[in-house]
Amino acid sequence: MISCSYIENNINRHFSDNYNLFINSEMKNTNPSDCNFGLSTNSSISSFSSTSTILDTSKLAVTKSIEIHSGISGDCVDYIPTLNSFVIGDQEGYLSLWKYPQWKKISQIKCHASYICFVKYIADSKEIITASYDRTIQIHKVMKDKTIKTLKTLKNNNQIEAMLVLPEENLLISGGPYMGLSFWDLHGYRLKGMLDTKGKAGVGQNILFIEKFQLLACGFLTGQISLYDVTNNFEELSTVDTQHEDWNITIGFDPRYNLLYACVDFHCLKCWRITEERRLEYVAEYYFPGNNILSFEPCELDGKEVILITSVCSRVHVFDVSSKEFSYLLSKNYSRIRIFEQQNILILTSNQDSKIDIIEYQFPNTSASQSWSEDAEIFDSIFDCEEL
Repeated sequence: MISCSYIENNINRHFSDNYNLFINSEMKNTNPSDCNFGLSTNSSISSFSSTSTILDTSKLAVTKSIEIHSGISGDCVDYIPTLNSFVIGDQEGYLSLWKYPQWKKISQIKCHASYICFVKYIADSKEIITASYDRTIQIHKVMKDKTIKTLKTLKNNNQIEAMLVLPEENLLISGGPYMGLSFWDLHGYRLKGMLDTKGKAGVGQNILFIEKFQLLACGFLTGQISLYDVTNNFEELSTVDTQHEDWNITIGFDPRYNLLYACVDFHCLKCWRITEERRLEYVAEYYFPGNNILSFEPCELDGKEVILITSVCSRVHVFDVSSKEFSYLLSKNYSRIRIFEQQNILILTSNQDSKIDIIEYQFPNTSASQSWSEDAEIFDSIFDCEEL
């Protein structure tokens, strides 16, 4: 999932009444390329055209809603294959287990004193990792009677905002706005050390592991996005400057076209392609005036390459990256969207509502191409780009 935390005071601080001043400001691109999805990087854009014909929205109706204890703030939903269940963490520190596809609550435990911001199931150890704004990381296990038991609590000196689990590397990686990247031993659950970020300060809303390239990707509040080599002691391979110092920077990867997206300054999605040499190559940027982005998911829907976006404007947007058109899918204040392709569902959550909405949708096979040349050909044909 690709998402941005919602903090009302900061949203209001960034929400400008004069969008034209923002949109018409100079776009500073560190490495522009001819491949721009048909979007000129040196032109000003007042808005994208709006249409209701991007896709058949009747296929994307909410099919199920469940009521949890409170709203959700973070990457707090994960799937447990062995139990065919979802585990969910909420803003009041509750962790609950839900049987799928009935969406029947099996058990619940109060485990944190503040918002849960991260939930992840580890298949190897059959444990659930949670992190919270109460500055603790907890390890839980689902017992035979399906109750949840907390096994261990780790204390952190600073607020945790983002986490990543790398079972094959035996690592748990955490980060936050007032800290760098901390490395924890996944078996002994002890702090192993910190990553030298070379002056880049504060970790954004998420940390990504890009398995295809064996890369760790991280956005920093000082505006940089960096790639680190997981196979070589996390050596820094590539860094780009987004030109935005942003506490809310959020990144996401589309494996079909090797695209790394970043949401910066609430209104802007910037895009880079990861090259065969594992470097970031600038592609394009999209501005959405008047729509403060809370979360986004690139995917294929109804045969079209789209980005699903939740925003402060209480709508879910569907943005067609080829035609540059967008439409409205749902009118509700969702703060996060997450796709579970194996289960063919979209899960929409809100930090202002204790209800979770589920959309059933038959996703296409999105496995990556077998060769780099095939990747490039597919990328160019869909996005109408010149050869990189």
